[in-house]
Amino acid sequence: MSEAGSRAGPTARSGAAVRALVRHTPQSATLPAALRAGLTVAVPLGALVVMQRADLALYATFGAFTAVYGRRPDGSADPRVQARLAVVLVSAVATGVLVSLSGAGAWLGVAAAAGWAALAAHLSDRQGWRPPGPLFAVFAVGACSAVPVSGATAAVEAVATAVAAAVVALALTAASGPLVRRLPRHVRTAPRATPVAPAAPGVPARRTRVQVLRCAAAVAVAGALGVATTSQHPYWAAVAAVAPLAAPTLSSQLVRATHRALGTVLGLGVAAVLLALPLGALATAATAVLLQVLAELLVVRHYGAAMLVITPLALLMGQLAHPVPVGGLLADRGAETLLGVAVGVAVVLVTRPRAGRGSAAQRGDAGEQRPGGRLRRVQGTPDVGRIG
Repeated sequence: MSEAGSRAGPTARSGAAVRALVRHTPQSATLPAALRAGLTVAVPLGALVVMQRADLALYATFGAFTAVYGRRPDGSADPRVQARLAVVLVSAVATGVLVSLSGAGAWLGVAAAAGWAALAAHLSDRQGWRPPGPLFAVFAVGACSAVPVSGATAAVEAVATAVAAAVVALALTAASGPLVRRLPRHVRTAPRATPVAPAAPGVPARRTRVQVLRCAAAVAVAGALGVATTSQHPYWAAVAAVAPLAAPTLSSQLVRATHRALGTVLGLGVAAVLLALPLGALATAATAVLLQVLAELLVVRHYGAAMLVITPLALLMGQLAHPVPVGGLLADRGAETLLGVAVGVAVVLVTRPRAGRGSAAQRGDAGEQRPGGRLRRVQGTPDVGRIG
């Protein structure tokens, strides 16, 4: 091979990697879904601020995550899918609250998050969640276990807040469905958009087993390292570790990990500006709602760009409920995210499909079997983590 030819290989691979990082995916019907998600956050947050119970904002947010699931191609959402996910999210919140109430410490929180990672990964594969993966469940358990709960009454209030927010999400989905379907087509569909496709049924059992094990391992290792480094937010490492695993292929997992790291680092700059502003509780809640809408619009198009708003959204929500010194908060977010991404990449590489281990479907590539044996690619909404 000539010297020019030997240089062409690495150059071509580098160019392909850069193109993968900057590529965006046009999507349809995201505006109605984004507005519905923003309203689902606005209602419970506004109520809590008025009631002067902003300390419950974290639990309300996890209940409101119900709204991000079950999106249909026309921008409406399936309330039956959301009802199932509401049970999952509220149960994850309750688990985290019980861990906090037990006083057992961060190590039990890591174990609970790893258990939920395995359970949610299994349910996601079998039920075809969109967005896929256990990220929201892991985040709910980890974050709620890290917030002190003073007694049984406080625990009940926390879980009840999550339930109420989930109910608001379901009510808004039911009420908005007919309205969304009446919108003009040009409002609901972007040019050259890729519509949201249904999940591929019948995920191979081996792929599900591998996914369950590696999600649990990523969360356990990243969370344990976070606790060992005396982080105040070890669940951020766990969330960052599990985020890439929801992508369907090795290359897309590595791209997702890179997006998570770079987007978070840049998003910390946005967060630093917002956290420096003298925002009151109401203004902070309004800013969080705006960031939620932007996150929903961006996350299905470019995950790295979405992290620019997801990062400040997460920190604003945390500060609204339980204020801490900003400098340490920003440093902790950056360090834990990079730690978690490193763990996630390691898990991805160790568990990547090897040549000769069966068909594409058996190796975990996202596809749907056509009559005649060929695989049709299925593109679902990417995993997110709006305030993860």
